[in-house]
Amino acid sequence: MGSRVDRVARLIGLIGVVGFLVTAFTPLAHRLNLATAVPAELVPSDAIVVLGAWVSPSGTLSSESLRRTNHGIALYRRGLAPTLVLLAAPPRAARPKRTRAPSRRGCTGCRRRRS
Repeated sequence: MGSRVDRVARLIGLIGVVGFLVTAFTPLAHRLNLATAVPAELVPSDAIVVLGAWVSPSGTLSSESLRRTNHGIALYRRGLAPTLVLLAAPPRAARPKRTRAPSRRGCTGCRRRRS
């Protein structure tokens, strides 16, 4: 009985590995995605939000941020929303420095629990 269970377990493992290899290293996953994907539908909205990728300390946009910004502006000019919101992380020079949290000993409002 044990050898039959081992064979079934190995067969299931083999099917899993083959399934992974077929979907990971062939165009099958891409074709399945194309067959089941719903096409994007641009409809009027309240706002267009553009998520920026990176901004240099001098304020220059990265190529990805610039591409996203241009696409957002094109959607705005088409009249899909009355508001355009541009978001980006501040440059590294403007970010606050990370500090360590205060220790519990120095915290006057903290009380230690007694077990």
